[in-house]
Amino acid sequence: MAYRQALNPAMRAACSASLSSRLLCKIPKSILQRASFSSVSVSVNVTRSSSLSTTRPLLSTLQHRYLSNNTTQGGGGGEGEKGGSVGFNFAGPQKLSEVLRLDLIQNKTPHEIQDLWLTYHETKPNVHGLILPGPDAKTILTNATKCPFFISPIFRDSGFFMLLSQFMSPHHFLLAYLEDYKLDPARAQPLVSISIFEDLVESHGVSLVRCDVMNQAVSDHEAYRVVSALMESYKKEEEFMAVQTFNLAPERFDVDDYISRKSLKWREEDEGKGDNDLYKDAAVRSTDSTDETRPRP
Repeated sequence: MAYRQALNPAMRAACSASLSSRLLCKIPKSILQRASFSSVSVSVNVTRSSSLSTTRPLLSTLQHRYLSNNTTQGGGGGEGEKGGSVGFNFAGPQKLSEVLRLDLIQNKTPHEIQDLWLTYHETKPNVHGLILPGPDAKTILTNATKCPFFISPIFRDSGFFMLLSQFMSPHHFLLAYLEDYKLDPARAQPLVSISIFEDLVESHGVSLVRCDVMNQAVSDHEAYRVVSALMESYKKEEEFMAVQTFNLAPERFDVDDYISRKSLKWREEDEGKGDNDLYKDAAVRSTDSTDETRPRP
């Protein structure tokens, strides 16, 4: 597909090697058939949107001491600051300890950890840092274990294209272009990855979420909206019903109705009328910083 050209050679090779053995096991044909519908043609070979506006100050010298060494050095597998080159592996950091010095943050408050997490990711290209309350993270991961597959539309201009997500135990979601998966599951390359880290749930009541945008065919803002919608689908009981139908009774999954509802919500969010409450009550319930728990698109 055209968008693959947006991947640098190292990323393309890493993705192909990893996916052939670890990603996206074969989905029942009945599911793909129900998800096979005609959409308005949308180009996915696009220039990435401009970098996220940074509304927080850059990390202070003090904050840097809480970051794992491999996150503060440029080049190699590290993560450079916005504007520099960055090398991602296929699913971002595999462990929270690859990003944070867990031994140094145990005495920090939930609010301090949350602020560090969000501030750090606002200095990075193609990534989002999000916060979830511990119970919500547990619900999402439990539901995802039962129903690992779902579809997420991205609406652009007068059409849309579809991403297919798969949950990879214990805490990763990977999203690939559905049409690529239908052509060859073993060669479908991920566009977005999500990691939900529960390391601090017991001690601080928060779960730290990391989203990596791995292909420039999907903009930062589009990826953020897809991640928010996907987390809602696995967290809210009424939304999870559609995920269950998609996985357990695909012949009953109404694709047209699903797309219609998602399109309406997408337009409402474009107009500022949407009510995405996924992170409104996020991690720090004991503080008054509700707005701070919500990531910024």
